[in-house]
Amino acid sequence: FVLRFFEERTDVFLGRGDYPTKLARLREILAELGDRSLRASRVHLDNELRPERVTVRLKLSEEHR
Repeated sequence: FVLRFFEERTDVFLGRGDYPTKLARLREILAELGDRSLRASRVHLDNELRPERVTVRLKLSEEHR
């Protein structure tokens, strides 16, 4: 299952099951990124072998493009 936030241009890969926990983790991750003035292009919460792991691909800032 994938969520796509068009305004932010962020894709969130949730995989299957335990959506309340995954969405809570997503909220924490996005808040932490915001505190650091970073933005994600992709967030992977779909690792079935290691559900405690999250992979985040950061967006480049405009000055690095």
